[in-house]
Amino acid sequence: VVESGLMDGEEIVTQGAFSVDASAQLEGKPSMMNPQGGTTSSMPGMIMPGDTKTNDTKGMPTKSTPGETKPQKDNSMPGMDMPATPKSQIPIPTAIGSKSQTDKQATFGVSGNCEMCKDRIEKAAMSVNGVTSAVWNVKTKKIEVTYNKSIGGIASIQKAIAKVGHDTEKYKSDDKVYNALPECCLYKRTK
Repeated sequence: VVESGLMDGEEIVTQGAFSVDASAQLEGKPSMMNPQGGTTSSMPGMIMPGDTKTNDTKGMPTKSTPGETKPQKDNSMPGMDMPATPKSQIPIPTAIGSKSQTDKQATFGVSGNCEMCKDRIEKAAMSVNGVTSAVWNVKTKKIEVTYNKSIGGIASIQKAIAKVGHDTEKYKSDDKVYNALPECCLYKRTK
């Protein structure tokens, strides 16, 4: 989402609740994550010097001192009694932009001239749900896309690119959209 940018009609939060909530937490004020206010402790399962913790057996707060280690019950997900999962069964996430086993790659021609074209073409390709990467080469006039197999073929990607004013190997952009491109982006069209 960050790399592809915003599309027309999308909304963003400019004064986000998360940063406001984080500030309140740091100041010890009531917040969404700490409705009672006051000093918050470290993450579950971690004892930091100065943390106030609840003793699980008696419900009384205890205070840790520097260098002191107290045994604790695993409360990483309070209220969730889940069986331990063997490490061999834990899925390893795929890095953003890397190719997984469900991804395909395709390369096809897209008309354009400059870096502005490159940005527009790549943004249009990335707007298609299931596209994980799109790189258009200004010199070769080719785009390389990586997409999830579930979207079928590349037709939807080519249509999205044509919709923003750039002809592809299979789809021609509407004349009105093409003519509205900045002058530097008006590539030579074939009939």
